[in-house]
Amino acid sequence: MALVGGTAFAQSSDPEAKQHYDQATAAYGLGRYAEAAAEFERAYELKPQPALLFNAAQAHREAGNRERALVRCAERRPAVDG
Repeated sequence: MALVGGTAFAQSSDPEAKQHYDQATAAYGLGRYAEAAAEFERAYELKPQPALLFNAAQAHREAGNRERALVRCAERRPAVDG
């Protein structure tokens, strides 16, 4: 599964968020999915972009934490008034 959002951080105005994003993508590439998920979530706290939640969800899924992955996907979806 591919990650998204690389260009969003290429020129990020928040260096701390970019650092967490970079650490997350490195961890993901090495198969350290739980670590990657935590770093994507830290980046999201600093720079709330939906792509980071998607990436966190993918990392949680790869780490075997499907419940947390589903929670992150649900947070990413816009609310629908019924």
